Amino acid sequence: MKAFKQSVKRTLDMRLFFTQVRHMMSDANKIQTQRIFWLDHARGIAVVAMVIFHFTFDLMYFGYIAPGTVYRLEWRIFESTIAASFLFIAGFSFMLSHGGSLKFSRLRRKLGLLAMSAAGISCVTYFIFGPNMIRMGILHSILLLSVLAIFLRHLHWGLLTFLACLNILLYLWLPLPLEASAWLQWLVWTSETEFSVDYRPILPWATPFLIGMVAQRFLPNDRSIITDRAK
Repeated sequence: MKAFKQSVKRTLDMRLFFTQVRHMMSDANKIQTQRIFWLDHARGIAVVAMVIFHFTFDLMYFGYIAPGTVYRLEWRIFESTIAASFLFIAGFSFMLSHGGSLKFSRLRRKLGLLAMSAAGISCVTYFIFGPNMIRMGILHSILLLSVLAIFLRHLHWGLLTFLACLNILLYLWLPLPLEASAWLQWLVWTSETEFSVDYRPILPWATPFLIGMVAQRFLPNDRSIITDRAK
């Protein structure tokens, strides 16, 4: 039964990441009818890195490599880098699609799909893992940050950079877990936050999303990096 649950967990993790990638690609890799090659490549690299991590976890779990391999510092950094890359791409993609003006129908569709996917992940993991269910995973984080981005998108890039740095500084400065209600676990790790198989609160995970928003402001207007979909 334990092996079955672990196998289901890895499958859910894979589906979670691929769902996220599908939402981002369907919504935000366009400049009218055009694609940005490097952004597509960045998404592809992030997906490949995620597959490598989960495959390594499976090798460890079934005894083909040393126990605790993926819990070593370098692998935890690798895992965090993968999550940060998805959030960076989500922030960049939001500004690419909605930085100039909000496309309300597209945004409603994206937020609706994210909300349903996040709720579905929470429900499924509740029945499988009980108290260790996903409450604020990466899809929940992207959903919440996308809503916040509606109000942040007109801020000067310098102020967005300041908010990104402040978010990290608060995370490093606050005594975590913070003595607070579990109702604040969407914002920060609290003393009442249950362990979760995927947990990405605003502190510190808003930072790569905000940096992605800033990075889009500096997208060079070079047609050589863009190609028409019809080609």
